Amino acid sequence: MARFYRPELDALRFGAFFIVFAAHTCQSLAVEMYNAGGLSAFIEEASIGGLYGVDLFFILSAYLICELFRREREETGGINVKAFYGRRVLRIWPLYYVFVLTVAVASLVVTVTPMPRPALVSLLFFYSNWYLAWNASFPPADLLWSVSAEEQFYLFCPLAMRFLSPRRLLICAIGVVIFAFISRSTFMSHGDG
Repeated sequence: MARFYRPELDALRFGAFFIVFAAHTCQSLAVEMYNAGGLSAFIEEASIGGLYGVDLFFILSAYLICELFRREREETGGINVKAFYGRRVLRIWPLYYVFVLTVAVASLVVTVTPMPRPALVSLLFFYSNWYLAWNASFPPADLLWSVSAEEQFYLFCPLAMRFLSPRRLLICAIGVVIFAFISRSTFMSHGDG
């Protein structure tokens, strides 16, 4: 398959990362300042800015993955889903699981409160984004919710790209966007951006 690389997208990805990084940094500073005198609006704005960065990163990742699938299907007549899953597993899982297990062990040894077992299970099986939507945060592992969201995308996207026609893919994509909008609106109305 011909190599596909768009360097300008690296700049956008860096921008998305920087927005999230700045939002977390500003949020941490604002919490300290809030405790000293009150900056709740600043904290809320920093959170919203971080969401835009995460959205941009997810959109870019989805575009790149889908474009690679489209090119593969065009050049080879199909999509090698097994090879895709193998690359994802080798690229993401080793470091991810080392971090999860390190945090789980540290929560037993260093902190007073160990990580809740359901939280650990949600991390091990990549559904911590849904766990966090309905349960308490468990720092620092709660930052991995975005990996869960990406892994869920990686699970379904190659299958959809392989087995659905372009028209059905469009219908499916519209349905996912509507579902995402309704879900985010629901969570934000409950204060869970």
